[in-house]
Amino acid sequence: MARSTEAMPPDSRFLSTLLLSNMPSPRVLCLGEMLPGPSEPQAAQTEVVAATLGDALAHVACALAKLGTPTALMGRLGDDVTAQDLWGALQGAGVNLEGTQDKGSPTLLPIELFKSAEYLVLGSLALAQPEAAVEKALDLADEYYLKVVVDVNWPASVGAEGRSRARRLRKT
Repeated sequence: MARSTEAMPPDSRFLSTLLLSNMPSPRVLCLGEMLPGPSEPQAAQTEVVAATLGDALAHVACALAKLGTPTALMGRLGDDVTAQDLWGALQGAGVNLEGTQDKGSPTLLPIELFKSAEYLVLGSLALAQPEAAVEKALDLADEYYLKVVVDVNWPASVGAEGRSRARRLRKT
């Protein structure tokens, strides 16, 4: 089956403005991981494990968009076939990908998105990383009066250091 070039990640930094021109301003901004991974095997199919759409934030963004809430997802996405499939699924669900770029570029935080949004949703993996993007996003959320929602699913791999960093960010 041939792949549509529309479903592929854009050039290394920005989406074409043509793709975004008809999208409403997002009310919800999701920032963080977009890691496709294996699903849990079903009870009757213990040998079958399928790739899922992505981590929690990709699911949140897709679900909200499908329910009619304008949503944007910001972060980095790889350039392999799985990432292309994820890009296509997110785009197909109506998720604004203006702040999403390839794995070699820094995370974009388009200020225009923050000006019109009401909520910022952060993933626990993003909070566990020492990335300036999360702190800048929290500053923008404060500046534009966005409510901040955090996915508190702390996998064991995050450890105490990640939880401690999240507590410090929460107090700012």
